[in-house]
Amino acid sequence: MGVVLSSSRVCGRIFAMKFPTIWRLAMGCALGLAWTSAQALEPVPDRLVVLTFDDAVASHYSVVRPILKRYGFGATFFITEGFSFPTNKQDYMTWEQIKELHQDGFEIGNHTRDHLGVTLRTLGQLRAQVSAINAPCAQYGIARPVRAADAPLNQARTTRC
Repeated sequence: MGVVLSSSRVCGRIFAMKFPTIWRLAMGCALGLAWTSAQALEPVPDRLVVLTFDDAVASHYSVVRPILKRYGFGATFFITEGFSFPTNKQDYMTWEQIKELHQDGFEIGNHTRDHLGVTLRTLGQLRAQVSAINAPCAQYGIARPVRAADAPLNQARTTRC
């Protein structure tokens, strides 16, 4: 069985496991995907490790990218324009850097515009949140990701995972 390593907390995965129907519907609607039965999905290879990096942090470009390239590893970088992304380029990547990640062969994933946590209350906002990241991806020639989705977690959680 494969392993997923992610820079996000495990709680998002737990939501997907506890509420798989809601998760598939939400992500399918937001991403414009046609979800099919589990039998249609490709099997996960043994000993697979998936590396993901969330939130468009600048060090993903300056530190992580060179290491991944040196060792020939792939990864998915999930992009959000939340936090201080639009104005703080010391701590967050630019869209030019995100484009370079794509040109290097890394997958670019959608982490919603405002880092919006996916809950029953926010499902109505999800399409606009995802579209707001898809638009600059298209503008910079970054392919729209269809094989991966990573919903951000609410920062104000009342339950522990």
